[in-house]
Amino acid sequence: MSRIDSAQIRSYNKKQIFRLLMNEGPLTKPDMSARTGLSIPTVTRVLSDLSQDGLLRKLGIQSSVGGRRPEAFAADLSSHLTAGMDLTLNHINYSVLNLKGEVVANERTAVSVSVNDSFCTTLYEKFLQFLGAYSVRYDDLIGFGISFPGIISEDNRYLAYSHVLRTEGPL
Repeated sequence: MSRIDSAQIRSYNKKQIFRLLMNEGPLTKPDMSARTGLSIPTVTRVLSDLSQDGLLRKLGIQSSVGGRRPEAFAADLSSHLTAGMDLTLNHINYSVLNLKGEVVANERTAVSVSVNDSFCTTLYEKFLQFLGAYSVRYDDLIGFGISFPGIISEDNRYLAYSHVLRTEGPL
């Protein structure tokens, strides 16, 4: 049986609090403590870590019926985004999603796909224009993917055919 070290526990707690804030936020420290079973000091340390990672929004002091007024927190879903480009024979679909998987921006553009250096440059320029049109900062992207239809070789080692890329044989 393997032992769990403090770094693994800290990582688990961080994921637990972040998921809670994404799905049920905004929440206060006492709310998070009650829902997770973590102590207030542990919740405070996790919130500090999330804030340093740019994943936390402080929403300010809330009203109280007695005692200390609590501060509310929410997950910052706008600063860590993923983008994708889906190529078809006659169109490109650009999308940006937040960490919750919600679509932040989406656009379909007519274009004739060709595989050469100038087309790749054009794709990149159109992508930057798309980001600008939706006020998405390039620095907020943490991932990017490109998809296009094709057939993979029987041994799953290479793209055997793609009508979009106009290719047959290993690519």
